[in-house]
Amino acid sequence: MIISALKSSDNLDNRSPIHPDTISALTKLGANIYFEASIGEGIFTSDNVFHELGLKSQSREECIKNSDLLISNQPLTNDEVLLMKPGSTLLGMVNPFSNQELINTCASHQINLVSMEFIPRITRAQKMDVLSSQANLGRICICFRIR
Repeated sequence: MIISALKSSDNLDNRSPIHPDTISALTKLGANIYFEASIGEGIFTSDNVFHELGLKSQSREECIKNSDLLISNQPLTNDEVLLMKPGSTLLGMVNPFSNQELINTCASHQINLVSMEFIPRITRAQKMDVLSSQANLGRICICFRIR
């Protein structure tokens, strides 16, 4: 299985969908993990850190074309979705209520789509609740700026 992580297409979004502290769970499963070059710049992590953990850097296009599971913080464009292999999965923030075109493109090209916005906001799923985690990060950033 090939898992790839993409950097945000928004220059103001410095988040990374992968982090050195959490990547070992995937590498222990035997997955090949690729990432878009410079993915860690926003979290002050060089590509070398990911390379040392066994990940491989590729271009955005290569990540999209070769992945069985693609992880992204931002919705992909329709042209990017068309590059994906049929039967592969796109996991991430997809803005599902105002992005019907992306949903339709995924459906017509047999791409599985998992919208992180639909993870339930319950205690059991709290680790995966992107809305709460992003709100918590925002509160942390505000606290550090105030001090």
